[in-house]
Amino acid sequence: METQGINIRKPQAHELPRLARWLAEEKLVDDNLDTLDELLVLERQGEIAAMAGVEQHGDFGILRSVLVRPAFRKQGLAEALVTRLHEQSLQQGIRMLYLITEHAAGFFERQGYSRLPLEDTPEAVQAFRRQQCRCAPCAVAMQRDLVEY
Repeated sequence: METQGINIRKPQAHELPRLARWLAEEKLVDDNLDTLDELLVLERQGEIAAMAGVEQHGDFGILRSVLVRPAFRKQGLAEALVTRLHEQSLQQGIRMLYLITEHAAGFFERQGYSRLPLEDTPEAVQAFRRQQCRCAPCAVAMQRDLVEY
C-alpha cells in the first residue's frame, strides 16, 4: 500500500461538476454533492485520484460517494481517504457511520464496518436508499461505530 505523495483536501467549486460526472460514469448514484456536509478529494501525481463524503444527521452520518478512479485503484487510496473522513467525522460529533454499497462490502468490512438489515438503520439512511432508484436490490447496508475504534 503506497500512500506517500498524496494530498487530501476539500474540492474547489469548479471541480464539483467533474466529480459528479465521475460518479455517474461509475454508476454510483449521488443525487447531489451539495448535500454532503464533508466532501474530500485525494490528489496523487497532481490529479484527483479519489473522493468521498459524509452527510451528517446529528450524531450519525452516511458515508457516500467513495470513488477511486480506475488508474489509481489498488494503491490504498480509498483506505487513506476513508480513514481521514472517519477522523473528521468523529471531530464533528458523529459517533456512527452508515453506508449503502453494491460492490464494496468486503472493502468496508476491512475498514471495520459490519452488515445490518436496512430496516435496522435510521430513517435517513433508508430514505437515502429509496432515493437511489438505480441502486440494485442486492445493495448492502453497513455501519461502523467510530467511538469503539
